[in-house]
Amino acid sequence: MSEESFFSETTSAGGGSDGSGSAAAAPDSCVVVDISEASGEREATRVLRSQRAARDASLRAQVAARQSMESLCAKLWTAVEQGAASIVMTDAAGCIEYVNPFFTRTTGYSAAEAVGKNPRILKSGLMDRAVYEAMWRALSAGQVWRGELLNRKKSGELYWEMASISPVCAADGTVLGYISFKEDITERKREAEELARAKEAADAATRAKSAFLRNMSHEIRTPMNGVLGMAELLVESGLRAEQQAWGEAIVASSGSLLSILNDVLDLSALEAHRLAVASEPFDPAQVVEGVAMLYGPVAARKRLTLRTSAGYPAPATVLGDPGRLRQVLANLVSNAVKFTNKGEITLRTDFEAEAADEVLVRFTVSDTGIGICEADQAAVFEPFAQACGAAPRPAGGSGLGLAIARELVALMGGEISVRSLPDAGSTFAVVLPFRRPPAAAAAPSAPSTGVAAKVAARPWRILVAEDNGTSRELVAAVLKRAGHQVAMAADGREAVDAAGSGDFDLVLMDCEMPVLNGYEATRQIRAREPRRRAVIIALTAHALPEDRERCLAAGMDDFVTKPVSPKELRELVSRWQQ
Repeated sequence: MSEESFFSETTSAGGGSDGSGSAAAAPDSCVVVDISEASGEREATRVLRSQRAARDASLRAQVAARQSMESLCAKLWTAVEQGAASIVMTDAAGCIEYVNPFFTRTTGYSAAEAVGKNPRILKSGLMDRAVYEAMWRALSAGQVWRGELLNRKKSGELYWEMASISPVCAADGTVLGYISFKEDITERKREAEELARAKEAADAATRAKSAFLRNMSHEIRTPMNGVLGMAELLVESGLRAEQQAWGEAIVASSGSLLSILNDVLDLSALEAHRLAVASEPFDPAQVVEGVAMLYGPVAARKRLTLRTSAGYPAPATVLGDPGRLRQVLANLVSNAVKFTNKGEITLRTDFEAEAADEVLVRFTVSDTGIGICEADQAAVFEPFAQACGAAPRPAGGSGLGLAIARELVALMGGEISVRSLPDAGSTFAVVLPFRRPPAAAAAPSAPSTGVAAKVAARPWRILVAEDNGTSRELVAAVLKRAGHQVAMAADGREAVDAAGSGDFDLVLMDCEMPVLNGYEATRQIRAREPRRRAVIIALTAHALPEDRERCLAAGMDDFVTKPVSPKELRELVSRWQQ
């Protein structure tokens, strides 16, 4: 359409006509524009600009992503180049394509020397072939292999590596190559070997110490048996008052020496983890009363009151180790008596908690003694420690009692603690868990070995097998005074011959004798004895836990450690007569 016709059509359509078709008054300066065409151009321009902006944004994003990727690649490359581990990349055939500088520093091979070679250039030839077979099985299955390798540097020096080797795969699973990360662990292995050697040396020293203590125990206990036993026999023989006091002093001093010896042996056994705890039915109240009776006379001599008390009733029988509990409480009460000069000592039992199969018991030993300063309260449980208290070393002692008590309590699954103030006394608390016994084992039972019961009223025929003359005469004298018939043997061979020809009820067997030791003598007696089986009890200077097991394994029925007092010996025989 021409401009003229567009103008005429628009003016004709514009309202106002006089019928002649002429326009009404239209201004001469009026300009008419084609609006629809102009709008289309503007829309096209807007779309083009939007598309251009989108392309620019996409380009900027691509540039930014590329820059980020390049930055990340640069960082990764730097990390690989500066890494503190050897990194090796190979192709699918195993030929080296890349090694990092740390590889060169570790092995001595430069990148130029390594690239194109197989990693087997590092093989020492000392590794088990099975290690490499396992490695390739894992890699062939697309898995990561990790393990230690003993390799050889360019210089010929051997070194250990902890290696992690992985296959590098394409999207379709095709293996493109392998990459390994290896850490030099030579120093770590050397330290581990040194530690193992040090441990072995320490174990050897422990074994040597145990052997030394075992021998010293035997050598000391044998003469101690004579000293203590003969002194007690003298005291029982009706001496003058002055002689009686001297005899009692010998007995007391021998007992102190024996206590120290026992502490040293117990500590050694605990350190070597050779001390075990038993699980048998017993009454805790009986143990407490027994300890109180033992130390009551000692406390009375110092004009101290030793009393016991108990909380609410609880099961009369529990499962545990009465011997070890007695040892712990005896250590605590002994210390209380030793470090208390006036006042009283209380041994209290409280049953803190009960369950269907367990009871928790608290044993408390309180005194009015010199107390322990706060700085020393933790140290008193350490071996050979002596607390300051109110005065330096008011009484002697090895300083082992509380250390042993702590270890025994821990061995029994319990806890021990102390509260104390100088000049205000101390309170030691022991909390122990005990199992409830089955109904059939509710009451403690006497030892039983299948030996037929003996009539207590009849004197026994007893064979004493002992190579030490003093000990032999002591045991014989005690037993003869109790009305028994006694025969003696000076070595194991004599004991076997005597047992074969005589009808003995009891054999007291020393373990270390010439010609034939007590273990072998027992085995031979058991093999030859008729249907009537004698009781054989080890009367030995050996006192470690494994010694008892060895005696029982040889066929003995019981185990008694020297020195044994006349009273203990009489009670031992009486117990087995029942």
